[in-house]
This record gives sequence, structure tokens and C-alpha cells, in this order.
Amino acid sequence: MNHENQSSLKHTASILASGSLWGTIGLFVRVLTPSGLTSLQLVFLRSVVTALGLLAYLLIFRREALKIRLKDIWVFAGMGILSVLFFSVCYFSTIQMADLSVAAVLLYTSPVFVMLLSLLLFREKLNARKILALCCCLGGCALVSGVLGGAHSLTLPALITGLLSGLGYSLYGIFGKFAVKKGYGALTTTFYTFLISAVAAIPFSGLGEIPAKCAAQSGSVLLIILLGIVTSVLPYLLYTYGLTGISASKAAIFASVEPVVAMLLGLLFFGEPLTLSAVAGMALVLGAVVLLSCEGKSSKAKGNG
Repeated sequence: MNHENQSSLKHTASILASGSLWGTIGLFVRVLTPSGLTSLQLVFLRSVVTALGLLAYLLIFRREALKIRLKDIWVFAGMGILSVLFFSVCYFSTIQMADLSVAAVLLYTSPVFVMLLSLLLFREKLNARKILALCCCLGGCALVSGVLGGAHSLTLPALITGLLSGLGYSLYGIFGKFAVKKGYGALTTTFYTFLISAVAAIPFSGLGEIPAKCAAQSGSVLLIILLGIVTSVLPYLLYTYGLTGISASKAAIFASVEPVVAMLLGLLFFGEPLTLSAVAGMALVLGAVVLLSCEGKSSKAKGNG
């Protein structure tokens, strides 16, 4: 194996590892739920650990990445409040109401929301590939929810919060486009996004309740620290490294291992049932992700031609 192939393998492995780590979010949320911590409190604590972890990394290795222009703070505020804070609360709530795999699949409707928002905000054109991806995503959600299979395994509140998590997650990419245009790197963007997310959650997180709730469950403090490091700091650093060697479209496909990991963890640790309709729905949603990623790749190729 030559050096170029080895390098490509390392970057691919980094993306796969980041997707796998994101897939463990549901495990941490489920284990911490008995403590009484609300979804908003868990999101606040995860954002704090993530911001502190990334701050330590940047101070040691990339101090220049901490510099931003105050006039651009609205971009990070949009990502931190409208995206990370909003989608995380919705996602964590869905995890507490539905199977881990179902919550993860509904989160992965985000590329479709990105497509729809891009049509409105960036005047991107609608083509056959995008329409097919939209149909795959809608059909996948219907199967996962149990509507088409007649099982009705997903409650309406869980379906709504799940789809809202996908919408909120899509806003990360929308605001991310503005951040890229303004010249900010992934580490800078991620740090300030989680910092603002943590600060914005303070008035609503019930800080006074957190110590007592953490004390009520043994090992909860360690679990919260691991929640931030394992599901946020490490995967974002790995994903950033992976993007230096492979295209964003390929990275999106490889990172879609996340719902598969969530499904396996739900099966192993919580005995969650795995129905044929749920697997088919997952395949359709991930198929939509692949279609939209390939669309981005082909458009880039045409632009370079």
C-alpha cells in the first residue's frame, strides 16, 4: 500500500470513527436520564464540556483559530442557538421517547432540510436527483415511524421532535456556509458555536437543580464529561482531520454510519426491537444522504471543469 492510499485510509477511518462516536449520544442520554436531568440540562452540560475541551485544544495547538471579527458573531449565534441548542434539545427528547435508531434516522433527515432551505436562501435548482432524495427521505420516515407498516411504533410527539432535530441540524450547514465564506475554519466555528450554545442555555437550564440531580446518580459527573468528550470534542476533531484528506460529500456518506451504530447500541444495551420496516426506512433515509452527497460532488466537479 503506497503512502497516498495509507493517507486516504487514515482520513476515511477518522470520518467513520467520528460518525461512530456521534452514534453513542443516545447511550449516554439514556444512562443519564434516571438522574432527572432534562434534555435542556444535558445539552447545556454537553456544550460546556465541549467548549472547554476545544478551548484547551486551541490554546495548546491553534491559538490563532480563536480570533474572530465581532461583526460576524451573528453567524456563530445562529449555529449555537438556532442549530446546536435547538436540534440537541429536540434530539435528546426524541431519544427519551423513541428507539435510539429511530431518533438517529429522523436526525438524518437534515440533508433534505438543507436542500429545501438552500432552494429558498441560495436559489439552488431543484433536479431529479434532489426530488428522488426527498421521496426516499419521506418514505424512510414513514417506514421508521411505523405508518406504512401499520405498527405505529413511533408516537406523534417523538416524530415531531425527531423531524425538528433534523431541521435544527440542517441549520448548522446553512449557517456553516456563511462561516466558510467569511474565512473561518471548522475548529473556530465549532468552538464558538458550542460556547454560545452553552451561554444561551443558562437562563433556561435550571442551574440550581443540576448539582442535586448529579448527586442522585452515582458516576453522573464522569458520564457528563464523557458525553462532551466522546460525543462532541473527539468526533469533531476527527471529522475536521478527515476533511483534510477526503471531500465533504464522501465524508457525509461515511459519517452516516451514526444511525447504524445507534441501532446496534439500542439492540445490545436496551433490547430495542429491530423491525423490517425500520431497517428499510433507515436504508431509504441513508440513501437520500448518499444521493444528496453525490449531487454536491458532481456539482463541484462541473464547477472545476
